[in-house]
Amino acid sequence: AAKDAVRAWLHRERGVEAVWPQEILVVNNEAGAPQLKANVTDTLPEGLHVSLAHKNNLAVAIVAEQPVGIDLEVIEPREPGFLEMAFHPAELALLKGPDVPAEHTRGWVAKEVAAKAAGTGLQGRLHDFVITARDGDCFCVNGHWVVTHPLRDCIVGWSLLPTHPLTTAAQTVAPRKTA
Repeated sequence: AAKDAVRAWLHRERGVEAVWPQEILVVNNEAGAPQLKANVTDTLPEGLHVSLAHKNNLAVAIVAEQPVGIDLEVIEPREPGFLEMAFHPAELALLKGPDVPAEHTRGWVAKEVAAKAAGTGLQGRLHDFVITARDGDCFCVNGHWVVTHPLRDCIVGWSLLPTHPLTTAAQTVAPRKTA
């Protein structure tokens, strides 16, 4: 998935028609996050950021010139204890909808995406990543917008780039931190 995302990005952003999978290495940094490295050729520019996720037989990836995040989670009921641990009451109010398990999964995915884009991952710090707004299937987490979408029995979410209109508008929304 990561190599396909790189190949699509190179085609779309740089007009590169042919890139072979062996030209791209996906390695992990010291924190375990995926990184891209050129292999065999210099087709892959330095400084690209990648994020990937997988569940069951699905894998997704996103590539950009700035930090990005993507996540994929199975839609399933969440225990009340998990919901209390993962979300503030105001966040749960934003996660209302006809399909409760899907809505809670959307919120979880949005937090995971924001944490990956921040370069840290959640690391158990769920309340450091706060959902402050919602626009349909998009969520603002710490001032960054995340798109969520159903994919088979999962929810997939990915970060919007800083130049996206929703992200530009979110820069006026200050994320709140609670103790």
